[in-house]
Amino acid sequence: MKRTRSLVGFTGAVLFGAAMSALGWTALHHSANSLAHAQSAGCSNASLTGSYGQLAWGDALVGADGAPLAVPLPAAAIDVNVADGEGNLTRTGMANTGDTLGPNSAMGTYTVNPDCTFTITYTAPSGAVTHNAGVLVAGGSRAFVITTDAPRVFQMIWERQ
Repeated sequence: MKRTRSLVGFTGAVLFGAAMSALGWTALHHSANSLAHAQSAGCSNASLTGSYGQLAWGDALVGADGAPLAVPLPAAAIDVNVADGEGNLTRTGMANTGDTLGPNSAMGTYTVNPDCTFTITYTAPSGAVTHNAGVLVAGGSRAFVITTDAPRVFQMIWERQ
């Protein structure tokens, strides 16, 4: 009898956990869909305008010379991106790559699509070019961004200041 109760209790806990997981997934999926639909009202370059604080983190998979690294090098940056609403932006800030601090400035161009996704091409003072993709959320006051260049894995959160 003791074994049966234990099995029933275990089965109930598993079913309860599965139900809560499904409920959480449904809420997350609904929330993401609502956010996407709320933003699909038609974005343009003018939707990305103003000054955005940026927090970036990820891993560099190649060195400054382009050679593959033996292990990924952790990196983080804090920046300010200023977008003019016409497809141009500047980035200033500081990066820490593998415990090496340095400036993280660049000039860039961007294109915002009607569905509020966007792409950015940055050019650093050194001439290095990086590419990013993102999505505007919360009426353009926030953005979620990733680097699309294969040797780097970075994600960023932007928030309008």
